[in-house]
Amino acid sequence: MNKLFCFIQMQAQEFIFRISLYVLILFSLILTAIGTSSASVNPKVSAGSAHTIALKSDGTVWTWGYNGQGQLGDRTYTDKSTPVQVSKLSGLNKVIEIAGGRYLHTLALKSDGTVWAWGYNGSGQLGNNTYTDKNIPIQVSGLSDVLAVACGGNHSLALKSDGTVWAWGDNGSGQLGDGTTDVKTSPVQVNGLNGITAIACGIGHTLALKSDGTLWVWGWNEYGQLGDGTTSNKTSPVQVSKLSDVIAVAGGMEHSIALKSDGTVWTWGYNGQGQLGYETRGNTSTTPDQVLELSNVTVIACGGMHSLALKSDGTVWVWGENTQGQLGDGTTSNKTSPVQVSKLSDITAIAGGSSHSIALKSDGTVWTWGSNDSGQLGDGTNTDSTTPVQVNINLNQIEISTPTPTYTPIPTSTPTVIASPTPQPFPTITPLPTAIPSQTPTPGGSGMVYGFVYNADEESLKNVTVNIIGNNFSDSTTDEDGYYEFTGITEGDYTLTYEKSGYQTHTEDISIGEGEDMDMGTIIMETVEKGMIYGYVVNIKGNPLEYGRLKLKGISTKKTKQTSSDADGFFEFSDLDADTYIITAKKKGFKPVNQRIKLGDGEVTDIEIEMKKSSRRIAFVEH
Repeated sequence: MNKLFCFIQMQAQEFIFRISLYVLILFSLILTAIGTSSASVNPKVSAGSAHTIALKSDGTVWTWGYNGQGQLGDRTYTDKSTPVQVSKLSGLNKVIEIAGGRYLHTLALKSDGTVWAWGYNGSGQLGNNTYTDKNIPIQVSGLSDVLAVACGGNHSLALKSDGTVWAWGDNGSGQLGDGTTDVKTSPVQVNGLNGITAIACGIGHTLALKSDGTLWVWGWNEYGQLGDGTTSNKTSPVQVSKLSDVIAVAGGMEHSIALKSDGTVWTWGYNGQGQLGYETRGNTSTTPDQVLELSNVTVIACGGMHSLALKSDGTVWVWGENTQGQLGDGTTSNKTSPVQVSKLSDITAIAGGSSHSIALKSDGTVWTWGSNDSGQLGDGTNTDSTTPVQVNINLNQIEISTPTPTYTPIPTSTPTVIASPTPQPFPTITPLPTAIPSQTPTPGGSGMVYGFVYNADEESLKNVTVNIIGNNFSDSTTDEDGYYEFTGITEGDYTLTYEKSGYQTHTEDISIGEGEDMDMGTIIMETVEKGMIYGYVVNIKGNPLEYGRLKLKGISTKKTKQTSSDADGFFEFSDLDADTYIITAKKKGFKPVNQRIKLGDGEVTDIEIEMKKSSRRIAFVEH
């Protein structure tokens, strides 16, 4: 009886243990979901001229299509006909907004309000004070508290939480709105704008929507795309004529679209391909007119020379240029009034590239049509399509590269559902992948530390030795993008040191929690100021000795240099790193002299080397 009682008691205890463990796991997942609820975002699609961008609900960014300038952000310059993830080696996660440049660059907005850019940078549109292309995301300089981003042809735009608008890049037509036509490689504030709630870009013009429903524009205006009744460029914002109650805006290559609160669509600018959606308007219109055949519209978008509208019933309507099937109606003939895209329903978002179009369905699937010469349709081919094709991606699915959450495995008798819990109901953003670059984990922890190292000119530094010292010790070396990472880090306090020849050693102290992923951002290493040792070689009477031979050797650096004193006994050693040096002076008839000098970073030291005649030399003279 006692044995039976003990057996029952043991079974009960095991049952209670398992139930408790289930509850703990569920509670952990719920806490994770609560803690990252802001990270779960609405999926989005966008497009550049010939590349496509998609934002998944887990905050990761995926791209495909043309990649000649690195606009796909996957660390290559190779076109992709199927989706690839933008490199997380840059720390690009928790993204909430995306935008594709009308030419060759891409923008992403993170949940912390910072803006990241990659691709072509010939006009400074990446905003990092350089003109260097990047095939991996870099942070735009000096921007924070950003709510929205937009891309033009070669310029970029950001809307801050205070309602101000900031712009950078090409400015030949005044599209930056700062009153000049000068290129800017970092953000500048647009003149006189506040209370802005939405922004958009055409290829060379820019649009901003105010909270009062008025629309303001600036930049290129050759075809009346500013809608102010003129065809002259503007370097500061002007108001669009005869338009109010606007709730959304979009810009094409040379035309503009506005959506009013009553669900009507209004267009202006170039109409050579019918992109204004109003047949009798002629080739241009300098003020807005209504697209009469559209109503109940909730979303608008522009391609290069075609236009798109999403109606409240989930159908997509298009008009304008259709030479490559970008209208998706099964033909290649232009349309001067809206036609419905074939076989599409339950659409929640739309976007247009130069000659292709994108739609996102409520189930997370992405559909594309039109030009596909660079793989921008993402269907694994380079064949154009006049009707929508499905991309091999679902924006509602979450990417998982490391197990979450972590916990002690249940014995094999435990139901397998607990050993591999699906995190689908509780989306979390996955940290940086640990597979690239290869890094052997330090046993005992699950944390990660990662970041980039740049020089003062904001150029990536490769081959920087990075050490992490604390509960664990490990070292890493930065790759060609300046990236490094440490995995398997346990909870505790650490010191990171960054060392590279020719640069000042940099240190950072951090505290990391168990399982925490710490982004160190971009570490800037300053170059070491070079030092100099100079002086005179003299005899015991202080007279200069010419043509003395001098050799310098660094004790730590092992650097050696040689020189000779001139007719005045003067010599110098320049371009020296911090070190302790031995200078050996020799001259025929004089005793060799060794002199020790300690030199700091950038230090300049003058010395005098006194040489005595050798006894052999004196004996020879007396004889």
